[in-house]
Amino acid sequence: MKETELFSKNSMYVLRGVSMLLIILHHINHHADIAFGIAILGRLLDELGYLSTGVFFLLSGYGLTVSINKNQPITLSYCTKRLFRIFYTFLYAYVFCLVGLWILGADVTLLDILIDISTLSMPFSPTWFLKTIFCVYVVYFMISYYVKQPEKQLMILFGIFAVYYIIAYNTLPYYYYVSFFNFLLGSLMVYGYSYISNKRNVILFLATICFVIFFYLRLTTLCSLTFSCLSVLAFSVYSFNNRFLQYVGIHSLIFYLGQFLPLTMDQYIKLGTVPYFIATYVITFVVAISFGYVMKLYKKA
Repeated sequence: MKETELFSKNSMYVLRGVSMLLIILHHINHHADIAFGIAILGRLLDELGYLSTGVFFLLSGYGLTVSINKNQPITLSYCTKRLFRIFYTFLYAYVFCLVGLWILGADVTLLDILIDISTLSMPFSPTWFLKTIFCVYVVYFMISYYVKQPEKQLMILFGIFAVYYIIAYNTLPYYYYVSFFNFLLGSLMVYGYSYISNKRNVILFLATICFVIFFYLRLTTLCSLTFSCLSVLAFSVYSFNNRFLQYVGIHSLIFYLGQFLPLTMDQYIKLGTVPYFIATYVITFVVAISFGYVMKLYKKA
C-alpha cells in the first residue's frame, strides 16, 4: 500500500463503507445478541456504533465545507438541491420499508405516515442521525448564505453546537449530541489541511494515545472526536482501494436507511441470530441496489 493524500476520495469512501457496515452491525446487536452474551464483545459492538457515526459527521463537515467554499456565494438552489438529495433518498427507503411492513402485517396509519415523513423518521424508527445531519446542513447553509467570511461561519456554528450540547446533555440519549462536534472538526480540518497533511503521522500517534485515555476515562465526546480523527488519518497514511467498500461508502445514506426494514421486521418474524444477521445485510443491500437502479432509470427519463 502506498501513501496517499489526506482525505483521498477513494480511501475516504472505503472508510465510510467500513463505518457503515459497523453501524449496521451495531444495530443488529441491539435487536439480536450477536455478541452471544460475551460482555467485552457486546461493549465493543456498542462502542463501534457511536464511534463510526462520529466518522460520518467529520467527513460530512469536511466535505460540505469544501463544497460551500467552492460555491461561494451560496445560492438558494445550491442549498435546496443538496437537501432534496437527502430527502428523496429517505423517501425511497421509507416507501420500500413501508411496503415491506405492510406485507408483514404492520398497522401503519396515514397519520403515522404523515408524521414520519414530516419528521424524517422511518416506520417505528427514530433515524436520529438523519434528522441531526439534515438539521446541521440547514443551519450551516443558513449561516453560509448570510455570512460570507468562513471564520465567522465556523464561530457561529460552534456557538450553536455549544448551546445545543449544553441543553441536550443528559436530557436526550447521548447519541443525539455526542458526535456532532465531529462535523465542526471536519470543517476545521479544511483550513488546517496543509499542516495536518505534513504532520499526519505525528497527529495520528497523538490521536491514538488520546483516544485510549479518553476511552478508559469514558469521556464519550472526546472519544468520538479522537477516534474520527485517527480513522481519517489512518486511512490517509496508506491508500485503501476496495471496490465493495467504496460502493457502500458512496451510497452510505441509502445503506443507513435501508437497514430499518430488516431491523424492524423482527417484531413480526422471529429468526435465529445467524439468519437474522444475514437477512439484515441482504435486505439492506437489496434496498441500496434497487435505489441505484431506480436513479439510473430516472436520469435516463
